[in-house]
Amino acid sequence: MATRYVFVCGGDACGACSALEGTVSDQPLGQQHDSCMCDSIPLNAGEDCPSYTFSQVGTERYGPGGSSARVYFEVEVECCDGSTIGETVEVDLGVEPGGRDSDAEIQEIEADVDQAAQELAEGCPADSEDNVI
Repeated sequence: MATRYVFVCGGDACGACSALEGTVSDQPLGQQHDSCMCDSIPLNAGEDCPSYTFSQVGTERYGPGGSSARVYFEVEVECCDGSTIGETVEVDLGVEPGGRDSDAEIQEIEADVDQAAQELAEGCPADSEDNVI
């Protein structure tokens, strides 16, 4: 499949560029005028979008003797149009009586982060054929 491009506005876009926002084309439209901050970016099509990345950004121990923990992750979804949506996700591991199975903790964290990414991806713009030129 050939690469397709979506026009995205940058900075304080003029009326002409604003009218092109979201336009999908087979060739990059590029900058429309001198000092234009807009451009066309590749439209990621297929199974790879939307996609997400995450990284741990903190841990908090709480409860008697620090027996409970919350872990924080920064989750970023890259939408098919190249835009991104992100948020910090808290995963509360609860009380850890007598130690927990680390594999179970990892599975719980992965499931919570994956769920958060799926919810964020629902906010991605739809790939609409209406804007194809």
